[in-house]
Amino acid sequence: IMVMSVSAVYAQTTSDIKLEPKFQIATNLGFAYRTAPLSDEISDDLKDYAKTLKSGYGLGIDLSYLIKPQWGVGVKFLQFNSVNTIYLNGTNPDGSSSREGIKDRVNIKFIGPTYISRLPLSNDSHVIIGSLGLGYMLYANSSDLMDESLKLSGDTFGSSLDFGYDYRLNKILHVGLQLGYTVGVLNEFKLEENNNSSTIQLEGDNRENLSFLNIGGGLRLSI
Repeated sequence: IMVMSVSAVYAQTTSDIKLEPKFQIATNLGFAYRTAPLSDEISDDLKDYAKTLKSGYGLGIDLSYLIKPQWGVGVKFLQFNSVNTIYLNGTNPDGSSSREGIKDRVNIKFIGPTYISRLPLSNDSHVIIGSLGLGYMLYANSSDLMDESLKLSGDTFGSSLDFGYDYRLNKILHVGLQLGYTVGVLNEFKLEENNNSSTIQLEGDNRENLSFLNIGGGLRLSI
């Protein structure tokens, strides 16, 4: 936040910055990682499976309007996705061996308004960008276990902080990299199991931490 504020003050004092188009559309795709530690209640044979679910890919779309060449406002959409499958060997009551498959699909979405700060360098060929957003987070975890299906879902307040670098290819197109951190904690979720649903309250360390880091690259279109 301090870097973004200093950048805005610096940019306001720079009088020879070329005026940018007012509207910008940016897309980003890359690696994403959930930062919350694993629960101690996870059994040893599922810990590696749960660790893999912490990693996935992030997809982001930013729409922004530049009030000044150095700052503006916008809307951010960001999504975390992860999928994993594991097969566990067991024994049936009659003594025969069995093999059960488990598959989880985790999806976390963030959407909300953002404040954008820009620091143009080298006659605007290079731009450092920061954004701060507050908004709404959605969580969904669909699980398949043999013939049984479960779905956990919930929503909460969230925030996002991003820093990026853009390189100008031409007047309207930039290519760049972005590092972001999205934060949110789920206090309750809805459980859907075999056409039955219930609401479960989460307290203390049992609350679901939705926070994740994302790093990726993409294009920014100025119009």
